[in-house]
Amino acid sequence: MKTIEAIGKSVAGNTTKIHMAVDAFGFPISFQLICGEVHDAKAAPDLI
Repeated sequence: MKTIEAIGKSVAGNTTKIHMAVDAFGFPISFQLICGEVHDAKAAPDLI
């Protein structure tokens, strides 16, 4: 099993981003935590 750390580092401290896919009514259907320094485009394909 692959373990992924979702905590990144910045000048201000630790950072995390939450990406979420929602249905037509705005209800969440999936989400992904990524490190703050990872570009948003890297998370998008997994949620589409």
